[in-house]
Amino acid sequence: MTSDNPPTPTDGDDFSTGEVRVALERVLASERFVASARISTFLRFIVDETLEGRGSGIKAYRIATRAFGFSDTFDPQSDPYIRILARRLRRALTYYYQKEGRGDPLRIDVPKGGYVPRFQERSGDEAHAGGSPPASVEDPHQPARPAVAIVMFLDLTETEAWAHLATGLTEEVLVNLTRFSEFRVIGPLWSDRLEEGNAALGGIRARFHTDFAVYGSVHALGEGVEISVRLQDTRDATSLWAETYELDPGGAHLVELEHEITGQIATTIADSTGVIARTLISESRGQAVEALTGYEAVLRGYHWATVLTDDAYREARRALEHAVEESPSYAPAKAILSDLYFSDYLSAIDPAPGSLDRAERLAEEAVRLDPVCHDARWTLGQVHFARRRPERFVQEFEAAIALNPWKASTLAS
Repeated sequence: MTSDNPPTPTDGDDFSTGEVRVALERVLASERFVASARISTFLRFIVDETLEGRGSGIKAYRIATRAFGFSDTFDPQSDPYIRILARRLRRALTYYYQKEGRGDPLRIDVPKGGYVPRFQERSGDEAHAGGSPPASVEDPHQPARPAVAIVMFLDLTETEAWAHLATGLTEEVLVNLTRFSEFRVIGPLWSDRLEEGNAALGGIRARFHTDFAVYGSVHALGEGVEISVRLQDTRDATSLWAETYELDPGGAHLVELEHEITGQIATTIADSTGVIARTLISESRGQAVEALTGYEAVLRGYHWATVLTDDAYREARRALEHAVEESPSYAPAKAILSDLYFSDYLSAIDPAPGSLDRAERLAEEAVRLDPVCHDARWTLGQVHFARRRPERFVQEFEAAIALNPWKASTLAS
C-alpha cells in the first residue's frame, strides 16, 4: 500500500494522493462524467494506477483488460476501442474545466500520445477566470431553453451479446445532446418506470417540464441489430421524427459505429437546422419581435443562415438586438448577433459602420459570459480570421469543435 501523501507525476508542484483524489471525485461527479460510465471508468483507472506507482505501465492493452474486462487476446493495434475512448475523455475533461470545474485548483489532463494522467496546479487567474460561473449555467433570469428528456433505450434483442448496447446508446445520445448548449437535457429516464403511451409523455412533461423526449430500442437483425429512434413532442404527443439504423460490426469496432450513429442522431435532432429548431421556428412565425424569447430570437438567426434572404436577415437582426437588450447576460443571443454583424461586414447586406468591431465586441462578451457556449467560440474565431490572427482563429475553432464536434456549421467553416 502507498502512503497517504506520496509524490505524483505533475508538470510543476507535487500533490498528495488525497488532493488528487478530491480533484478526481469532483470531475466524476460532473454532468458529463455521470452520464458516461465508460469515460468515468477510464479516468478512475488511469488515475488509480498512477497514484499506486504503476503509471509507466498504463498502456492500451492494460486499460482494456484490467479496466474494461477484455480478454487477453485484445490487440490494441487492430482494435481502436481505447484510442476512441481516450479522445472522448480528453474532450470531456476540456469541457469540464471550461464549465463546472472552472474554479478547481488542480487540473487532471491526459496528454495526447499516451494514457498517463498529468496533475497540474491552476493559477489563480485560470482557476477563477471570468469571476463567477457562466451566467447561462446559474442565472435564474436567463431566457428559458427547450428541455429534452432522454428515455433509456429498450433492449429487445434477448441476446446476451447485445445486452449492453441499449445502455451505451442512451449514454452516448445524452452526452452528445448536452453539447448543444441551447437545450436542457433531462435523463436518462427508465421506461419501465413510466406509464405507457401518451400518458407517459404527459407524465414526463409534468414532472420534468420537458418539451421533447427521445425514445429508442434495439432489435436483433441477422448477425447485427436494428436501432429505432424517435423524437416526440411532449406538449401534444406529436411524433416529430423517427429513423432506423442497421448496425453490423463487421470489421469495425462496435464503439466506433455506435459513436457515429449517436452523433447523427444528435445532429438531426439538435443542430441549428435540426428537427427541434425547425419545429420551433415554424411555431414562432408571425410573432412580433417584442414577443419572442431570447431562444426564439436565436432561432431567427438560425433561420436566416438557412434561407439567406435579406428580409430574413433584417428580421433576425431586429429580434436579436431586442433579445440582447432585454437579456444582456444571454450568451447565445450575443453570439448569433455577432455572426449577423460579421456577415454584414463580409457582404454588406444591411450596411452599417463598424460591423466587424461590433461583431468582435459581442463575440468577446459572449465568450466571457459563457466560455462553453459553442456559438460564442465559433463567432469569435470568425472575427480573428477577418482580423488576420491565424493562431487565435485556430484556437477558437478548435475549442468550438472540442465543445461540440457534431455542430455542422463549425465543421463546414
